[in-house]
Amino acid sequence: HRDLHSCPTRRSSDLSFPNWYSNAPVTGGGIVASTLHWNTSSGPGVQPVAVYSWPVPLDAAKTVASITLPTITLATSDNGELESHVFAAAFSTGSGAVPFSSLSAADNNVGIADSSAPATANYDGGGYSFSAQALTAAGLAPGASVPVTGAAGEGGTVTWPSAASGTLDNVVAEGQTINVSGPGSSLVFVGAANNGTASGTGTITYGDGSTQSFTLTLADWYADAPAGGNQLVATTADWNAPAGSTLGDHQVSVYSDAIPLTPGKTVQSVTLPEISHGIGDSLNGMHLFAWGLVG
Repeated sequence: HRDLHSCPTRRSSDLSFPNWYSNAPVTGGGIVASTLHWNTSSGPGVQPVAVYSWPVPLDAAKTVASITLPTITLATSDNGELESHVFAAAFSTGSGAVPFSSLSAADNNVGIADSSAPATANYDGGGYSFSAQALTAAGLAPGASVPVTGAAGEGGTVTWPSAASGTLDNVVAEGQTINVSGPGSSLVFVGAANNGTASGTGTITYGDGSTQSFTLTLADWYADAPAGGNQLVATTADWNAPAGSTLGDHQVSVYSDAIPLTPGKTVQSVTLPEISHGIGDSLNGMHLFAWGLVG
């Protein structure tokens, strides 16, 4: 007698990684990180290269026993050594199932570096970053209380990150769910985009289980001008540029966007817009340094 219910089942799925040299994910995938340069046979080069992610949906009612990786076309005289490299694999229950405890707990990017060590941060995927000294001079010192304005003009403050230069200090919006508790008339986000204005839809969940959809927009840090609905928080005198940069000195800015809340309700968590997965050269991203309930 054979128990048919014990027979293993199989499921096929695509696995797609772009070339490390391209620094841009394919549709459906994400970018984990983009390095400032690669190594050549004669030492460090100038070409940034990237590592990517690819999600594979699973049947939640089943337990994975094994994974058979794809067979990649063998090298020939025509295609050279075409290979797919896998550095890691992991199971995820989804960001909505396990919210981060705070905004800082969700930090996934180093966007601020000491001016003497610019290579310790990479805000935009191209090796550029905010200068810690320039931010401090503009009023955004570590742990500073930053004045912001709510959706109806109400005043309030948020706390700028206190992370040390060259360490994780901001959240790249990837659809994460993050806990934030308390009442208020507005939820104010403070941050900036890279490689163009970033805009997307997120969800606010209240303590009574009800939800509210919202659109969050932040202007490009390089633009030094707020997008529609934004407030300019601060503009720094200069940025950090990577070695070999031809762009020269440039001011960069931080903005705020305020979302009106449902009166009489208490916010429980926020699901961020899914703008990108990581950062990459020419990849549009949205960075959040601080937020707060005001009013």
